[in-house]
Amino acid sequence: MMILALDASGRTVSAAILQDGRVAASQMTGSSGGHSVTLMPMIQNMLSLTGLTARDADYIAVTTGPGSFTGLKIAAGAAKGLAHAAGAPILRVPTLDALAYNIFNENAVIIPILDARRGQVYAGFYKREGEGLTALCENAALSFEGCLEKAAAYPEPKIFLGDAAELYAERIRAAGAVCADCAANFIDGARLAILAGLRMDSCGYGELSLNYFRRPQAEREYLERMNGTV
Repeated sequence: MMILALDASGRTVSAAILQDGRVAASQMTGSSGGHSVTLMPMIQNMLSLTGLTARDADYIAVTTGPGSFTGLKIAAGAAKGLAHAAGAPILRVPTLDALAYNIFNENAVIIPILDARRGQVYAGFYKREGEGLTALCENAALSFEGCLEKAAAYPEPKIFLGDAAELYAERIRAAGAVCADCAANFIDGARLAILAGLRMDSCGYGELSLNYFRRPQAEREYLERMNGTV
C-alpha cells in the first residue's frame, strides 16, 4: 500500500511517500518561494527519486486544519488533483493531530498550539499511547491565557509544541511546562503518512472539507470595520 502525504498548513511544506509501512521518501522545506511554488515540485522530485508515479498511490493524505488559510487550500487542491488522477481516496488528518504525533512521550499531556494572532491560539490536548494518539478534548481556538488555564487542569507534565510554543516559550516555561525541541514544531510528512495510515479516515476527493476554526483575517477585519464584530 502506498500513501502519498502532504502538508502546507504552516510555515513549512512537507511531503512523504509511505510504501508498505516503510518511508520511501520524505522532504520538508521552509518554502521561501511560497507554498504554491514549492509543493508540487517537491512531490514530483520524491516520485522521481523512488521511481513511482502519482497513479501508484493508494491513498493521498493531507492535513485539514486549522492553519494558514492559503496553505491549507494549496495542499487540499493538490491532494484533490492527485487523488483524482490516481483514483484514490483522501485520508484526512487534523493539523493539530499531525503536529502532536511528533511527540513520543506517553507520560505527558501533549499540547500543540498554532498562532491564531491577537493573543489567541489553536490548541489541542493529547496523550500518546504506543503508536496511537488520543485527543483529550476537542481542538479549539482559545486565548493563550485560556490555553494555559486548561493545561493546568491536567496533573501530568505538559509538553507544548508548534509555532505558538516558540512565540510564548517564556510564559510556557514560567507556568512549569516544557517546550518541545524546535524540530518538533513543524509537521513531518512521514509521521503524517503513518498517522493517516493508522486511522484510515478516508473520503472521496470531492468530499474533502477544511476546518479553519475562524474566518480569514481579511474577512474578520472587514466585519470589524462594517459592524464592529469579528
